[in-house]
Amino acid sequence: MGGVMLGAGRGFARRSGWRGAFVYAACLAVSGTLQEEASAASWTLERGSAQVITTFTYDIATAAFGNDGGLVPVPKFEKMNVGIHAEYGVLDNLTLRLLPSYEFVDTGFSGERNREQGLNSTGAGARYRLWSGSRQVISVESTYYTKGALRTNETTVLSR
Repeated sequence: MGGVMLGAGRGFARRSGWRGAFVYAACLAVSGTLQEEASAASWTLERGSAQVITTFTYDIATAAFGNDGGLVPVPKFEKMNVGIHAEYGVLDNLTLRLLPSYEFVDTGFSGERNREQGLNSTGAGARYRLWSGSRQVISVESTYYTKGALRTNETTVLSR
């Protein structure tokens, strides 16, 4: 399985110009050639097969919405996250899942730069297929998530 997920916010073409729009269109066209058969998350993997999906997100903010709904400047907030979604078919009807993520956060809320990094929330679980037809499936799934090293003071950091 393969694929590319792309998105562009409002004003993408205006900020990036024609070159950015061309690159976006080219990536979209290439992603169509990478597609194979897709299956929904309720299906279990075949015994001995595995899949790993990696994500990277980068968020930055220097403004927030004020009480009147307008933008107000705030100290810079920057966050990068790398997540892994790994699945392994133990049996044809049982798939184990592991979902770790690593996060880097840089804030200026206290007047000084505050940098933290570490293992973010991590999930571990399983999906069990109860019944399947040629195009239908009934499965149950449970995943346990840890709180993560950087979540201990999130409310404090974001509420300043």
